[in-house]
Amino acid sequence: MSNIPQNFGVIHFIGIGGIGMSGIAEILHKSGYKVQGSDISKSKITARLEKMGIKVYIGHNKLNIKNSSIIVYSSAVKQDNQEIINAKANFIPIIHRSEMLGELMRLRQSIAIAGTHGKTTTTSLIAKLLEQNQMDPTIINGGIISSIDSNAKLGSGKWMVVEADESDGSFSRLNPTIAIVTNIDLEHMEFHKSESNLENAFINFISSIPFYGFACVCIDHPRIQKILSKLSNKKIITYGFSPNSDVRANNIRFIDGKMTFDVSIRKDDNKNSILECFEFPMIGNHNVQNALAAISLSLELKIPLDIIKESLKSFSGVQRRFQLIDTMMNTKIIDDYGHHPEEIKAALSATKLLKENGKVLAIFQPHRYSRLKNHFDEFCSSFNDADKVILLQVYSAGEKKLLNFENFNLEIGIRNYGHRDVLSVQNDDDIYEIISNEIKNFDIIIFLGAGNITNYANLLTKKLNILKKD
Repeated sequence: MSNIPQNFGVIHFIGIGGIGMSGIAEILHKSGYKVQGSDISKSKITARLEKMGIKVYIGHNKLNIKNSSIIVYSSAVKQDNQEIINAKANFIPIIHRSEMLGELMRLRQSIAIAGTHGKTTTTSLIAKLLEQNQMDPTIINGGIISSIDSNAKLGSGKWMVVEADESDGSFSRLNPTIAIVTNIDLEHMEFHKSESNLENAFINFISSIPFYGFACVCIDHPRIQKILSKLSNKKIITYGFSPNSDVRANNIRFIDGKMTFDVSIRKDDNKNSILECFEFPMIGNHNVQNALAAISLSLELKIPLDIIKESLKSFSGVQRRFQLIDTMMNTKIIDDYGHHPEEIKAALSATKLLKENGKVLAIFQPHRYSRLKNHFDEFCSSFNDADKVILLQVYSAGEKKLLNFENFNLEIGIRNYGHRDVLSVQNDDDIYEIISNEIKNFDIIIFLGAGNITNYANLLTKKLNILKKD
């Protein structure tokens, strides 16, 4: 699996409960390496790792690393972490998670999926396509794939499929055989600082593919269009809805709970061939774009068309990506990871496909004060497809509070942008009584956010049943 000697010693992950860190730890563990880690709290992920036989320390302590040969950390771990300090004092090598991921990728042909939105779904779908074609890939994803109930899988095939993290620019270290870029929006600007730096990070990522590799990019996005001229020395396959796409979706419809579309393929003579009748159960045009990324790659890898179509049709999705978790009183309850304005708009647009003229209640938990500040005006205009909006307290993710960027400030902003029904709560638990009183007025309730809002979504049925008894 890797050229790290099997007798290297213990590999210690600081923040092993993170979705990206846990996937790398799992693959190393299943490859025969001694793996352990620490995290600030227990979670479903740490419980799953412990069940595999990985030692997980709850809480950070300098003694946790006493038998470690190497330390792996993510950008979420600060340099004043006592395990980092102790490792430096004892001259234990410390590497970033991207370097370890790159090490895992080195001895396999690899596909890395990057982009501001859609990369987890796209990674999962590409993994499914390779699985269906008997290629048995190794997978490291940024979300829990429903079909395997995990974000990672050690395969026996020659391919590895990974989700690439652009948040800190470290994805340029991965050097994949094939690069996928779904879109580029202004996100993680606390690291990138400027639009040009962000664009250059993606240029560096795509430029890292070898001469025999290729990249699939969504040409519908203006920043991707902008960087194409700087990638003329690489093989680029474009996809999207644009007439200029190499792989284009046409005749897009929502029928019987799924997206259906045809695909037009541009040939070398600039004539098009048409592939008809694709079906995809992930709702919304943004998910058709995700499917096009997987189709573009699959066609280039010569995966048979019947396998491509069947893989799309039977795709079971990713947890927290427009996930239907329950139906109560004919009201659908959906849990979604959307935490950026573009993701919120896409998710709410998709709800309108579920029921024509259906009433939608959006419950949103802002994630990070810095993101709310950087995209405040965009957030204010993101909820037009929701009939009512309830705003939870900001999930800080360790950030300090920012004056004028609380949930009640966002309520005022959304109202100023013309929305008539917005409510911010002082206590997040108050949403259960509010929903209990109003659920009959809505066809769809969608929970949106990257923090712990998923817990509220999954407890909703239980809480409402208790309130009903009272």
